[in-house]
Amino acid sequence: DFCSLRGSEEIRSFFERRAASWKKELPFAEMRTKPRPPGIQQLSDGTFALDVEWRLEWVPPTLEWVMELALRLPWMRIERIDVLKLFDQKVQYNPRALFLFWWRFWFKGLLRMPMSAVEGSARFRVSRTDSVNTNEVKWCLVDVTESAHLVAQLTSGLVKNRRVAESFALYADLNRPKSIPMRKWNDLVLDRVPELEKVPGGVMNIDGLDAEQQSQLVENAAVVLTFLTVCVLACGTAFWLWYWTRLQEQLSLLNSI
Repeated sequence: DFCSLRGSEEIRSFFERRAASWKKELPFAEMRTKPRPPGIQQLSDGTFALDVEWRLEWVPPTLEWVMELALRLPWMRIERIDVLKLFDQKVQYNPRALFLFWWRFWFKGLLRMPMSAVEGSARFRVSRTDSVNTNEVKWCLVDVTESAHLVAQLTSGLVKNRRVAESFALYADLNRPKSIPMRKWNDLVLDRVPELEKVPGGVMNIDGLDAEQQSQLVENAAVVLTFLTVCVLACGTAFWLWYWTRLQEQLSLLNSI
């Protein structure tokens, strides 16, 4: 239980703790909140309730290094793409996205970052105690009930975007109670939301929308990462072969002296 002279302190503290715990795993995580009308309501049991809408947004873990690089470049502009609003769109692979992504990055100084996000609501139930001697009002947080909007959208079969489903899966994993083993928690999540595994798509999905054609999906984060990995491995292999050849030549020269 948490108590203070102002109930708003408890609510603010709750979200601050949540944001801090997320930043341990996702350094670019941000949480935004806003009260839902009509505000504080008195319940039949004498306690009070406040409903809050929240949005948790973060950079996908596979793209954190791209964001870190962009933040170190003073001329780079960062445009965050809300992938969550595309939850009902089945995305398709488009190889052109790879070249557009890096062409904008290096020649336009623009990073179009597809952001993972989950939205939901929380109900805070607090009790009120009036002090007769000090005329102070003390609020105590009784409990918090929280839900993610994607649960209803997934169970209804509305989610077609694999990236959105993966974002929810990560959200569920990081909210696992420490007392529950990972395997058991995964089973509990899939029992509650079995449609999570049925969302079409895979690692080659497109993330984001083209600025000139809002109907065309263009940002494919997984393709970008795969392409860069192949390039680095290829360049590293070529360099190693060149270095090994030069080393053999130097050894042969030394042996002949």
